[in-house]
Amino acid sequence: MLNLQTEISRTPPTGAPMRQYIGGAPILYAYGCALLENDLGDHFVYKVVNLETNRSVTLGRRKTPLAPNEIERTVERIRESGIAGASRLEVDRPYGVSITHEKCREILCAVFRDILPDYGYTIRKEQISLADSILKTIYERKTSLAEAEVGTGKTHAYLVAAILAKRGRLNDFWNKSFYPKMAYADMSQMPIVIAT
Repeated sequence: MLNLQTEISRTPPTGAPMRQYIGGAPILYAYGCALLENDLGDHFVYKVVNLETNRSVTLGRRKTPLAPNEIERTVERIRESGIAGASRLEVDRPYGVSITHEKCREILCAVFRDILPDYGYTIRKEQISLADSILKTIYERKTSLAEAEVGTGKTHAYLVAAILAKRGRLNDFWNKSFYPKMAYADMSQMPIVIAT
């Protein structure tokens, strides 16, 4: 089952801008933020920087470095800091902000490889490939005709891809371009059509 540990990474998230940080070196990444540690000799300063907005906040000062058993509580404090971004598997985005195609693919793979197997589903490469193809088709605003043998998992493939695209506002740019006078409340009700 996914837990707080799945949120913690020692490497920058996919697509995160590479930059030099003022105030320390990154020791971990969580909730779209980098946790920086600055060793000042007599104490350590911990600072959180949001990787998208570059907003930062000092999380605390202490005489000793963070111990491994304190990491989860620190990540929880990052989430509560007020500058935290979306969690690793959070799809929903506020109005005017859309998820990137790469991030949507990362979540799609996590759904099929990490979440569904916990509920008895088998990991099927063909199903993930089909879902990825459908997601790409939605992202590019094209039409997809797909054929797959019985047992591939077509239903979950197209439903997961469609839900991620809709909840992540993957096509907001296109919708705003084609329907500039449409109110957002109406636009959010526009369907993704699946015929099977």
